[in-house]
Amino acid sequence: MKARNRVALSTLYLGTGELEERLVKALVENPSKPRVRLLTDATRSTRPIKVTAEFTGALDGRTNRLNCPATPPSPLFLLQRIASLPNARVALYHSHRLRSWLRKILPERLNEVVGLQHIKVYVFDDNVILSGANLSGEYFNKRQDRAWLLKDVPELAAFYVDLIDTISSLSYQVTAEGDLVPASAETDPVLTPVADYCNAFRSRVEAFLAAAKTKYAVPATKAPDTVLVPLLQMGAYGISQEYPLVQRVLQCVSKCEIALTTGYFNPTRELEESLISIAQRHVSDSSVQILCAAPEANSFFKSKGISGGIPAAYREMLISFLRRIIKLPNIGVREYARPGWTFHAKGLWIDTPNASLTLVGSSNYGYRSRDLDLESQLLLVTRNTDLRRRIRAEREHLWDPRYSRPVTLDGLLMSTEQRFKWYAKWALPLLRRIM
Repeated sequence: MKARNRVALSTLYLGTGELEERLVKALVENPSKPRVRLLTDATRSTRPIKVTAEFTGALDGRTNRLNCPATPPSPLFLLQRIASLPNARVALYHSHRLRSWLRKILPERLNEVVGLQHIKVYVFDDNVILSGANLSGEYFNKRQDRAWLLKDVPELAAFYVDLIDTISSLSYQVTAEGDLVPASAETDPVLTPVADYCNAFRSRVEAFLAAAKTKYAVPATKAPDTVLVPLLQMGAYGISQEYPLVQRVLQCVSKCEIALTTGYFNPTRELEESLISIAQRHVSDSSVQILCAAPEANSFFKSKGISGGIPAAYREMLISFLRRIIKLPNIGVREYARPGWTFHAKGLWIDTPNASLTLVGSSNYGYRSRDLDLESQLLLVTRNTDLRRRIRAEREHLWDPRYSRPVTLDGLLMSTEQRFKWYAKWALPLLRRIM
């Protein structure tokens, strides 16, 4: 590993395979001994790799010590090794909603529905990788995703390092012994009163954002051809940057090509309305293209238990959207269906005659991303000809017709595969809010 000064990683979870072992080994053996920061989610990082019906990875309420058996291991096994480094800090975000009786009754596979640490950003000195992929081997093997590497961007790197530190100060800390301890008694996500914890979280993040706005402001005298704007979405704490901005942009654009992709298609009503409004107002000079995962490309396809029904739920949500756009010829929908591959890419592109815009990051543009999880996206707007070409090339790669197929309302209604049973459709409004 070439990083000399700092490594800051934010991910949903760290896997336990060979690639992850190599990453940890590189951190441990780095001769430069950089400062290391790692932020993950508590529920995913303390879950045994082979989840059973039994609760085998619960936190002890008195000591917060992880009572996790050596076999099967959880991701905490590797996190503990990182935490033992002399200049490292490993933090596990825990939703304030997962407490008391709810924490006791929700199975491990379901306890993440209340909210997760979902930000995926990887900083190495002054280089930043924004992605939708987690630090786990399955994301690098036959899974279509997005990742942007931005080299020599010290301001952006510092922003994300400070963000990781801010969230970490409100999260559990992993000790070298494998214990989980709150950063302070006043910010224990499980034991601190909900209102007090939420106020502390919001005030610290808002203070961080206010400082960043002043620190990294672009002078009015400069007119760069490319602008980078990191955005946060933390609806559980009343912090919302991404969704208001996306809505404003979609209300203003015209004569444009819009493309939206997500592995979990469940757009908010407001986003649906904005896309439909553009198509209606600009029938002749604008288009909207949507790419989502076919059921067989969904990472939950053929999963056991309740999660096995997730692809069918997303199919029902897609059908609902198709009903609304049936008379709009300038909205096209495709499903990614590459044999043997899963689809996890997420992003928004807006191409106008004079500039290109894209969002890259962790958000899936749904209710869950807006209201429950911690998310971050990078907004990039550019007039640079070469960069615009590369942005378009990325989009065309994702929409490669060899690996995706057009879908229509009639076609999906005629299919009986991956559909919800009539007696289960009552649950869809509830599922929309947590998927």
